[in-house]
Amino acid sequence: MQKDVTEKFMAYFRVAILVLVLVANAIFHLVDFEYGWLIFIGNIFFFTLPGNDFKEKLATVTLGGLVGIILAYLLIIGIVKLTPLIGGFLGYMIPLAIAISILIILHPMAPKVLNNVGFAYLICCTMNAEKFAANFMTYLLVFLVGSFIFNGVCLLMINPCMKLALFHPSPFHLFSTCILFLPLALISSISILYILVFFRPDKLK
Repeated sequence: MQKDVTEKFMAYFRVAILVLVLVANAIFHLVDFEYGWLIFIGNIFFFTLPGNDFKEKLATVTLGGLVGIILAYLLIIGIVKLTPLIGGFLGYMIPLAIAISILIILHPMAPKVLNNVGFAYLICCTMNAEKFAANFMTYLLVFLVGSFIFNGVCLLMINPCMKLALFHPSPFHLFSTCILFLPLALISSISILYILVFFRPDKLK
């Protein structure tokens, strides 16, 4: 019985997340919002990290991503400052070694803060180092606001999906799940954009 309920819950929950992701992508695309990936990377980790404690996952994703973004910025600053002094090779390798060592060597001491989420954000943010460094606060704000709202909405979806799993005899009411969570997906996506534009209207184009 418990296994059946769990399977139905996951079916409803996956559909709810699908609705949220599709609606958010549609809205971000319509307004030409280019920073959506900062939100969705964290959301991927939110569901792929081991364990069923979603609140713990939210903390791990948020803290890990925050550390990764800050380390990426410090890495770029370090390279820019050291390269004229000690040359291109050492000026690149020393900051890189420090940043990666923090994530790898110190990981056992603080796994909630220093983890694979931070590694992913470190890599992605430095793929276009010049743009990232010039818009660091925008990246940071998008990540924090977007992750809290987007993953927070995912947490809010858990109880309704569990109730659907308990009271419906089969998981074939997926269409009703889409209708149920569509307003929540719209509200959360628009809220992300509204908050970000309110704080950084000059940067979010």
